[in-house]
Amino acid sequence: MDSSLLGFLEQFSYSLNVVDQTFKSSYGCERIAAALIHLSKRVQADPTKLHNCKSLLNESLKFFHPFRGIDLPIITSYMATANDPNWYLSSALKAYECLKAHFPMGYLAPSSAIAMETVPSDLIPSKISALKGVSQYFGSKYPMSQRSDKLPSFLMITMTEDPNETVKNADALYELIRPNHRFHAFSYATVLCLDSKDNDTKARELHQFINAAKQRGTPFEPTYSYSQYIGFLSLAPIPNKAQFFTDVAEVSKWMTSNRNYLFRYGLYSGSRNNLAALLLLYYYASQGYSELIDYAIMCTYAYVNAASIHAHSQNSSST
Repeated sequence: MDSSLLGFLEQFSYSLNVVDQTFKSSYGCERIAAALIHLSKRVQADPTKLHNCKSLLNESLKFFHPFRGIDLPIITSYMATANDPNWYLSSALKAYECLKAHFPMGYLAPSSAIAMETVPSDLIPSKISALKGVSQYFGSKYPMSQRSDKLPSFLMITMTEDPNETVKNADALYELIRPNHRFHAFSYATVLCLDSKDNDTKARELHQFINAAKQRGTPFEPTYSYSQYIGFLSLAPIPNKAQFFTDVAEVSKWMTSNRNYLFRYGLYSGSRNNLAALLLLYYYASQGYSELIDYAIMCTYAYVNAASIHAHSQNSSST
């Protein structure tokens, strides 16, 4: 492995170890998400900042508040990487209350955090109101589309220049994607509609990307939770796809031989490939392919949301 890539992975491992020490009882997928949040901000995890933010959050909220629950590593990491953790917590709570007023359902903590990252704070109330309209529209057409895990991508639809046109593109993409990817077609469509390329090209490139990963022996985790992440990943303008899949295999192999990436994170072949691919987007961006950074950040939002879904699913199955 190239020494610069190895150094990059070791820096990520450092953040992951710091997160581990701070959130020992949290689900492994959430700890990975927390380390990725730090990577997206281009900082290493700081144990003192994380501890202070965790204490602030616990002291400010009632014991059963969602921000203190399963998604604690996500909220705390966004606080710790903010310029003002107090302001971030206060604003995220306002975003959460706005969401809860319109969506009396599941796991709104990660959606609140992603809203804070993608929407100017003064626009959050109006955008969440628009979000309700997008959710109701899709809910009338597609079963299960109003689940709370879809809210981050719906929110990004409301931030496009013409949300109505973006919704139409999602409908058209769904029809194009469904023949090859029936179970994840809607998730893919609500992500691919955010890109400016024509729909036929996006649908074709998604299918080719997923198939190429399988053919190269690096299949991605195909579960429902991570489907939107795979959609974002397929959009990234990776300069050399063949080399990318070779690098995914190499990073995934490195993970299997590194004690930091064993079963405590619930990682196995497909999910290791998911993580390896996202780390490589950030690595390529650091090596001069700066156009990849926005795609890496969008992939991170989807990965964080997926980790939350997966953690809550694990929690439900164990109770």
